[in-house]
Amino acid sequence: SSAAPQPSTSLWSRGRIGGRGGGGGNAAVLGARTTQRQQQQRRRMSSSTTITTAGLKRAGPSTPKPDYPSTWLDRFFLQQFHMRVVAELGEDTAKCSGDYDATMRACVRLVSSARTAAEAQARGERVIVALLPKGFPQVFKWALGLFPGWFGARHAAAITPLLLPWLVGPGKV
Repeated sequence: SSAAPQPSTSLWSRGRIGGRGGGGGNAAVLGARTTQRQQQQRRRMSSSTTITTAGLKRAGPSTPKPDYPSTWLDRFFLQQFHMRVVAELGEDTAKCSGDYDATMRACVRLVSSARTAAEAQARGERVIVALLPKGFPQVFKWALGLFPGWFGARHAAAITPLLLPWLVGPGKV
């Protein structure tokens, strides 16, 4: 059953706050009504919104694996990334094949073996910085500092699919 829309009972709309309206009135009662109405609406919503999983598509082993075309350059960069992740874990880098699945498993081990979120982030930063030429992070930070903050975020979103398809797959912005 649907309830008829109720007039707003907030203190602001009734003129009890902010100097609008003609004084008088019991603000405590209005606040109580609002709280009761909000509770009734929550109860109605929680009883009427039942989530069923029948219509949801399950992702996992039954989902076909996407086929991403990769060039020799993509495979090279993926292998370099895999080697840096494995080196950060303290494991033997000679076994790094550059296989995408093996690289992702190494990434999961890197993050899940960290004791804190800050440690996981620091490990990830060390891996990324190890892939870059020396001095590049400082020059890049300086160059981005010349522009407003939105510029860096917008252009990072546009450049990521162009420079990192070997890691993030094909994409558009």
